[in-house]
Amino acid sequence: MICAPLLLIWAVNRIFRDEDDHRHRMARLDALFFHLYQLDKNEASYILEQFPIVRANDEKIFGRYLTSELILGYMNAIGAGDLESMVQISSL
Repeated sequence: MICAPLLLIWAVNRIFRDEDDHRHRMARLDALFFHLYQLDKNEASYILEQFPIVRANDEKIFGRYLTSELILGYMNAIGAGDLESMVQISSL
């Protein structure tokens, strides 16, 4: 019998094979939680700054704090009532 957590990990890996898609889905989910907790962009930005390891990894890989940019972008979209669109972040 397969252990439930292993089955969940297998299922998540099957669903999120595309890292970019996964990054966007997680950013949208984070933005939804910020929205549900009625946090504005300044409060969300402050919370995101409390994760220096995530910031350092993003800056190492992307040259910027992409996680924060995506979450704040999705917060803008959600605030405008758009729950469907994929946020586009311009490259530097």
